[in-house]
Amino acid sequence: MACPALPDLNAYATLFANFFGTVVLIWSVVRLRLNDSRLARYDAAGRWLFSAWMLNALFNGASPVLWGFLAIELTFAILQSLPVREHSAA
Repeated sequence: MACPALPDLNAYATLFANFFGTVVLIWSVVRLRLNDSRLARYDAAGRWLFSAWMLNALFNGASPVLWGFLAIELTFAILQSLPVREHSAA
């Protein structure tokens, strides 16, 4: 089975990639600056949704390269969905 060729990036694809890259970078800074476990839950929900869209793309002919990104996304989605341990005051 041959890998499908990656499509050429036109101006719109580049624009949307830059839009989403900006959102990801801003969210990363917020997560680093505000140490709140509730934000991790939102992050986990986003990762589950990203994973669902990646699966949809893969089942509709996207490049198999996406499987590697999906594995990473699912790993972090699982880790961020685990229960949060409470620290006891000593």
